[in-house]
Amino acid sequence: MSVKQIIFSVILACLVLVLYNNRGEITFWFFTELKLSKLVLIGGVYTLGLISYPLIFKKKRKKREHAYGLEDDEFLADFDEQDDEPETFEDKLSNEDREFLRKDF
Repeated sequence: MSVKQIIFSVILACLVLVLYNNRGEITFWFFTELKLSKLVLIGGVYTLGLISYPLIFKKKRKKREHAYGLEDDEFLADFDEQDDEPETFEDKLSNEDREFLRKDF
């Protein structure tokens, strides 16, 4: 058995033990006297929690920002201004670097 299965089994055994020991009847006042099982009360509170949790703690979506803070028009304008021919490695070199590379050792 893996550790995950053992932990799940222990939690399930504890849950069964709690439910078994809470089979009794309780008197509950809600504008009148109600007699109901502890299991019904525990199940009702659990169901209420399952329903209310997503409503209270729903995820707020973040507004998407454009890449690098540019609007679409600005990006397209910058893209259109670029030369058709890509720069080569030699175009990026300074004059000193070109002279150094031309020297034969």
